[in-house]
Amino acid sequence: MPFELQTVDPSADPQVRRTLLNSLQAYLRRREWIEDKESVTGASRAGEGNMNRTVRVTTDRRSLILKQSLPYCAKFPDIPAPIERIETEAGFYAIAHRSSQLAALRPRNPGFAPEHPPA
Repeated sequence: MPFELQTVDPSADPQVRRTLLNSLQAYLRRREWIEDKESVTGASRAGEGNMNRTVRVTTDRRSLILKQSLPYCAKFPDIPAPIERIETEAGFYAIAHRSSQLAALRPRNPGFAPEHPPA
C-alpha cells in the first residue's frame, strides 16, 4: 500500500504528533530501513527540493533523508512531472554503489519503494 510521506510539526498536538510518527516508524520498519528497536523522533523538511518531496527523518540513533516523487514538481505543483523519475534516480544510486570510489562519496541508499502515493 502506498505511503504518503509527510513532515510532522513539532508543535502539533502531542497525540497527533505521536500517531504520525508511529505511522512513519511502522512504514520504515516494514521496509527494514530502521531497526526494530530504533524509534522515530521527528520528520521535518530536508531543504528545498524542486522535484521530489524530501523529508529528514530523525531517529534515536541517526537521521535519514527520504524522497518521494509526485506526479508534479514539489516546488511548482502546477508543473506536471513523470512520477517514475524516482526509479531512474534509484537506478543511478544502485550503479554508483557498485563503485567503491563513488560509494565513498555518496550517502548510502537504504532502499527503494516503487509504489507511489495517491495522486
